[in-house]
Formats: sequence, C-alpha cells, structure tokens
Amino acid sequence: MKTAILCFSDAGAALARRLRDALDDDCTEIHSTEKFAVKYGFIPHTSVKADMGGLFSAYDALIFISAAGIAVREIAPHLKSKTEDPAVLVMDDGSKYVIPILSGHIGGANALARKIEALTGAKAVVTTATDGAGRFSCDAWATEHNCAISSIRLAKEVSAAILTREIPVFSEFPLPEPLPGGLFPCASGELGIYIGIRTASPFEKTLRLIPRIVTLGVGCRKGTPEETVTGAVNAILQQNGIDPPSGKRAASRGIDK
Repeated sequence: MKTAILCFSDAGAALARRLRDALDDDCTEIHSTEKFAVKYGFIPHTSVKADMGGLFSAYDALIFISAAGIAVREIAPHLKSKTEDPAVLVMDDGSKYVIPILSGHIGGANALARKIEALTGAKAVVTTATDGAGRFSCDAWATEHNCAISSIRLAKEVSAAILTREIPVFSEFPLPEPLPGGLFPCASGELGIYIGIRTASPFEKTLRLIPRIVTLGVGCRKGTPEETVTGAVNAILQQNGIDPPSGKRAASRGIDK
C-alpha cells in the first residue's frame, strides 16, 4: 500500500516520522507545507490543497495528522466512488486516536487504522456499521481476499440486511468455522452471497464475491493487439461459465509467425 502522511505542525511532524518508521516500508512518504518540509526533510508543497488532486490519485492511502475538518475540506472536491477513492484516515498529533473517514472497507482504511493502533497505541475509531455490530462485511472481506465484487449495489443491500438478520452464503471453497457474524451456510433464498469463480446465481438476488485466481493459457501470434487477446480471454471464460473477473493472468508462449 502506497501511503502519504500529511502533517502541518511540529508535533505532527514528530508523529509522522514515528509512524513512517513504525510502518517500516518503502512506500510511505511524508508531505507537508514548504515550511515544515524544509525543516524536517519532507516532500514540500506550496499548497497541499492545490496539490491534493495529484496526491489523491497517486496514493492508496492518505493519513492526515490534523483536525478531521481539514482532511474533509481537502479531499471533498476529489471524491469519486467507494471503488476508486483511496483510504483516508485522520490522527490527532497527540496520537490518541486514528479515525478512518473514507474507503474503510474496499480501500482498506479500517484495516490500516487497526494496524496503526497496534503499532502506536492510538485508539482506532471505526464507525462503519458492520464493524460496530461485529457482523460480516462483504466488501472488507473481498478486499482482504482479493475478490472482485459483482455488484456494489447488492453489496450495499447485503450490508444493510446483515445488520438485522442472518444472510445465507454458498461457497465453492471450504468456509471457516464458525462463520463470521451474520452468515449461515445455505444455497437458496431471496438474498445471499456466493463465493466462487462461476457465473452462478443460487439466490434470487446473488452477490458474487469472485476470487481472482484463474490463469488462462492462450496461444497467439506475436504482435497480437491487447484488445484482441482480452476479448478472446473473456469469451473463453464466459463460454466455460467462469466469471471474467476471476481471471488473474493470461499466459502464452506466442507463435512467432
């Protein structure tokens, strides 16, 4: 996960450095205004607000060490959708709290907040309803297990329903025991979750969580256009009842003719 930490005070700068060291990876960078960037060796910005569009698209996660209101105002013009937006979190410069405010599940903000909690002791304040109720979160689970989500609309419907009742789940793969809160094994019903690579719909309304695990061997001539290969791969998958999003890679030795 490529992460940008943004800070705007001396205390924030100290926490940013501590957090970067705790995360211990090569994909975490610290950004600040020119004043603090020069003082502490961070990436400088004449105007963080003016540069936010670039930051928003370049990083998987943004951690603001600031008031929540500052973060909200900075990111607001750049919001697109829950499947596209990066994770955004806010920390106070006293390192008491870390709060995911955007893309908690699909973007991984909730998981990152819990990681920061374990590393720094800051309390993770997670406000998504399924997490608060201890219920299964289909979009968080899909992200954790590298699964495509067949329908964001149905994912929202499942997330709302699972707060008040049990939801059936049918899987091509072994399910954990016990199941996460809100699920029970079943292959029929009005609304349910299917986990697998097939274009199956065992429920009247089926949310498919599709593992990206399929490798397809394709013979092709050298120089074949990418769109031709993509079209052929999708056609082969569909002809065999396999959901195209399950495709992880296509491999070919090629034919040099």
